Amino acid sequence: MVIMALCSKRAVLPFLGMVTVIFIQVSNMEVIKAAMSKGTDKYVIIVYSQILCTFIFVLCSLIFHRSECPPMTFSILSKLFLLSVSGLVTFITLNLHTS
Repeated sequence: MVIMALCSKRAVLPFLGMVTVIFIQVSNMEVIKAAMSKGTDKYVIIVYSQILCTFIFVLCSLIFHRSECPPMTFSILSKLFLLSVSGLVTFITLNLHTS
């Protein structure tokens, strides 16, 4: 009985999530290392990673939360745009000071 409870889907899901996150982080580091060793500018890598993350989040949002979506107004769209620009500027600024 105890083994069945430990192997249930709910018990394994957090560990599977942690392993997936670590795998993604290591893969990201390897891709960035390979790109930078070939001479790719770090700002190009930042822009590409932001575009990739945006694409992934939009797909996940459309797949898992399609029925819960409020109508997209210009106000909401402009707030999302300003939030993403501020995140990009912060990311670039932090990378400039750590280099």
